[in-house]
Amino acid sequence: MRPVRTSRRIVVDASVARAAGEHNHPTSKACRDFLIEVLGICHKVVMSPPIRNEWKKHCSSFSHKWLTSMTARKKVANIAEERDMSLDCSGLSSRRQHQVLDKDVPLLEAALATDKIVVSLDDEARKLFVRVTRANPGLNPVMWLNPLAQSDQVVEWLKQGAKTRSDWQLGGVKE
Repeated sequence: MRPVRTSRRIVVDASVARAAGEHNHPTSKACRDFLIEVLGICHKVVMSPPIRNEWKKHCSSFSHKWLTSMTARKKVANIAEERDMSLDCSGLSSRRQHQVLDKDVPLLEAALATDKIVVSLDDEARKLFVRVTRANPGLNPVMWLNPLAQSDQVVEWLKQGAKTRSDWQLGGVKE
């Protein structure tokens, strides 16, 4: 008897789509392995208009083929409208930090509208979102994973149903 798997809707940043390629570079391989697992398991990728636009600008040929396969298998969760998220970023000190967060707000909006999972190579944005969780407690449950930094765990996590891990949640990360 096969185990029952719960399908999770996962927001995948364009940084992962750009890095995933046919090369054996560790970043490329980690991102490619992650995407291959998502394709092979019952999980879905979340697309909103801003996320799709970023993918169109930055995805590799491998990622383009992957997204086409995901679409053909009806494994794309399209989010038609974004929430109007305004963050209290008073804890940030520079204009550049605000710009980094603004760029990735669509990822959080899509994650909050679905299963609260973001997969991204952008550790700087993750650290900044962790810093603003105290003023924005609604972000606490969002898991932010890096398929390179957590490559030894992420594929197994997907296979086991992509269950919530408090150590990967923005509100549970110790910086």
